[in-house]
Amino acid sequence: MGDQESAAKEAVSAIQAAIRRHATYSLGKAWRDLSARDLFTAVALAVRDQLVERLLATEERYRHKDPKRLYYLSMEFLLGQSLGSCPVIIPAPPG
Repeated sequence: MGDQESAAKEAVSAIQAAIRRHATYSLGKAWRDLSARDLFTAVALAVRDQLVERLLATEERYRHKDPKRLYYLSMEFLLGQSLGSCPVIIPAPPG
């Protein structure tokens, strides 16, 4: 359990550092001057960085292994598209 705890602590400190970095360099604000919105933006940017790193790693793995891909188009999407492209008349309730 010691390795997992230390890895978790490292992950927490890394995300905290990323949030502070975005507050300083992306938003150009001191930590004490952040509004709630600024803090939200800094967190969102830090999370986006993590997601982009994982996305790029996944794409690189796919490029090397050349896996088969399955594409799925839902019926809800098709219905939504057809409803958006034609006018729908809904009678108003009486009264």
